[in-house]
Amino acid sequence: MQFPVHIGLHRSFLLCYSLLLLSLPVLMLVLLAPHPWFWRLLYACLWLLLLITAWCAWSKQPQSLILQADGLIRLADEECGRKVLDGACVHPWLTVFRLENGKKRPLTVVVTVDSLNPEDFRRLRVFLRWRRPLSRGGVV
Repeated sequence: MQFPVHIGLHRSFLLCYSLLLLSLPVLMLVLLAPHPWFWRLLYACLWLLLLITAWCAWSKQPQSLILQADGLIRLADEECGRKVLDGACVHPWLTVFRLENGKKRPLTVVVTVDSLNPEDFRRLRVFLRWRRPLSRGGVV
C-alpha cells in the first residue's frame, strides 16, 4: 500500500434506510401500546428526538480520511493525524473505529460498504487490521 492513502466518504444510504425502517415499527408499537395517550405521545416524541439526534450525528462524520504510514489517520481539514484507538470493529460490510479527539469523547467513525468505493473500503479495512488490535468480535 502506498502512503498516504486518500479516502473520500459520503453518507451511507444503508444506515439511513435501516434507521427509517426500524423507526416505523417502533413508532407503530408505541402508538398502539395500552397506555394513556399522554404516555404514548411522550414515547413517540422521545423516539423522534432520538432519531433526529442519530441523523445529526451522521452529518458530523468526516468527509475524507488520509491514512498515513505511521499508523495515524488524518482528517482532510486537519493538519495533524489522529491516533486510532484500540477496539476497531472490522467486518466485510461495516467498519467502526474511534479516533483520538483531544477531548473527553473520541470521534467514532462508522463506515459501511456503500459509503465509499470498494477498493478504498478494502484499503481501510486492511489498514485497521494491520495497524491496530481489533475487538474480540472483529473478523480476522
